[in-house]
Amino acid sequence: MLLAATVPAAWLAWGVARVSDNRVLLDAPRGSVWQGQATLILQGQHIPPRSLGGFSWRINPFWLVTGRLPVFLRGTDPQRRLQADIDLHLEKVFLRDVDVQFPADVIPALYPPALFFNLGGELRLTTSALELKRGAVTGQAELYWQAATTSLVKVNPLGDYRLYLSSEGARATLKLETPRGALLLVGDGQWDMTSGQLDFNGIARPLGRAADLEPLLRAFGRDQGGGQRSFAASTRVLLAM
Repeated sequence: MLLAATVPAAWLAWGVARVSDNRVLLDAPRGSVWQGQATLILQGQHIPPRSLGGFSWRINPFWLVTGRLPVFLRGTDPQRRLQADIDLHLEKVFLRDVDVQFPADVIPALYPPALFFNLGGELRLTTSALELKRGAVTGQAELYWQAATTSLVKVNPLGDYRLYLSSEGARATLKLETPRGALLLVGDGQWDMTSGQLDFNGIARPLGRAADLEPLLRAFGRDQGGGQRSFAASTRVLLAM
């Protein structure tokens, strides 16, 4: 056990990079695999490496005999929120007290088509409790996009947007709201965890500066009057567990 306790943090950094296909990096790791600190870096094929701030981790290996591995993450950068308690089991993952903040311009590292929109603003993901396993999610989560921007229009910020996820098993519901802003985006969706099918329907409408927003609104479809557009999305998103 003494030997395991002294395994350097660089080994964890290597493992994270390998599993994430070099999209997630732990820069300047210090300490051991079980307790240490590093700077979290996110990068993609079309964006340069971007620092999400420093953080520390603590992993208790003694729980492995019970079939679970608790991981505690805490941010060390006062300018960034980064907190999560992760409980890893053989066939499921529990997330508790998650509060993670990151800039919207890192989205293309995870979803390359978003590069076209040149997104800006701050994203914040929170959940008090969420259970994930193959084909099922139980709990609620919220993604809040503050001061959203895009280079496609001169209206910046467009507004603040909130996406709720609520699920009790194989089917999840999604709800999009606009707390404030010049561009109203609202909608509802259904996500079938078994098949991965995700269907979403919404409405986009200008609440001000309609002429300046028109280039972006055209991307949603034909004007139905007053600048309002209906939009729909259908895709497959499978949970890899």
